[in-house]
Amino acid sequence: MGNRAEDPLALAYRENWICANYADAALVQSCVKEHGFGAVIPGCTDVSMASFVQLKRQSSYQLSPETNDILNNKLLFRRFSSNLDV
Repeated sequence: MGNRAEDPLALAYRENWICANYADAALVQSCVKEHGFGAVIPGCTDVSMASFVQLKRQSSYQLSPETNDILNNKLLFRRFSSNLDV
């Protein structure tokens, strides 16, 4: 899933690629339901992780949206680390 048709994965797997904006967690959830996917694997961006944690269907991966925000927002991460004297 992605919105760039020139992405290497989109080009390599055209028949399985879904042209959609994965920043929209509700859209991701509807695609998961429509296609009957058993699992979702986020990409390497903060945007894909944010959508992933909003799905709340991954029993093996329990990252809260708040934790995701801390990990992916430099200001929040620095504040969190400072509070822990790290």
